[in-house]
Amino acid sequence: MSISYSYVDIENFKMLHVGEGRGAWHHWGLMDHEGVTIRLDYLGYPEEKSCYLPYCLLKKLYTAFDSMGTYVGILFPGELYEIFVSQRFTEEESEKAYDDRTGCFYLDVCEDEEGYIHLTTLLPELLDINVLEKIAKDPALDITLFDKVHDRVVLDRTVWKYKHARWSQEWIEYCNKLVAENTDLQRFEQKEL
Repeated sequence: MSISYSYVDIENFKMLHVGEGRGAWHHWGLMDHEGVTIRLDYLGYPEEKSCYLPYCLLKKLYTAFDSMGTYVGILFPGELYEIFVSQRFTEEESEKAYDDRTGCFYLDVCEDEEGYIHLTTLLPELLDINVLEKIAKDPALDITLFDKVHDRVVLDRTVWKYKHARWSQEWIEYCNKLVAENTDLQRFEQKEL
């Protein structure tokens, strides 16, 4: 059974989706999960492409989320989420908070054709087309490529014990090899921001 892991502001239940996984993964640290994923085309990139956020942007996003001034922690939705919400809000209050976008919703969900309006306030770099192009060129951030490689069992299954395989040395080395073979690809560098 797969569990959705979320980083949750427990004051108002604004959330960031940080990954899917097994129940045993609840002991992982925040940066061990795959992290927030984005569709670049929802942010203005000319092609449809789903990507992981680079480490530096992910860390910046979580820091901005933390600085909203409230305690946050990792929770997983489902029964536990419902229990926490019900202790803080009535059903009507949580529905109103969701409808008004003041709580009980994911910040990293695209709002119709408006893009990630709640995410970009915390991470304005995502509004820069140059940043989006750099993300698109990094094979290590390409979710489709990761899924293909993972399905072919190129990645050792044991790397999943302590963190998501996107953070594994094996995956990074595989992507570095792709970059060395294809000049159209490049790794996203933190110093470029």
